[in-house]
Amino acid sequence: MLLGDRTQLLRDVLEGLELLAVLLDADGRVQFCNDPLLRCCGYQREEVIGRDWFELFVPLAEREARRSEHRAGAPEPSVERLILTRD
Repeated sequence: MLLGDRTQLLRDVLEGLELLAVLLDADGRVQFCNDPLLRCCGYQREEVIGRDWFELFVPLAEREARRSEHRAGAPEPSVERLILTRD
């Protein structure tokens, strides 16, 4: 299976789940988010893709700690965290 095929398979799986899923690039910019995340947070996909996840969704008091974890490659993949919504 080619890398592009694996990426598409991952996106298809995440899109079908009724949990919030997001994929970030090395700089913390949103590369993918699924529909449940968009519905929960009140955004349209085009408002989120390419934006800085930490600025848009992470509460200010946690922002630098979460960003540092991401840069270090240290965040736990299945941990629950608070996120900001549009409202």
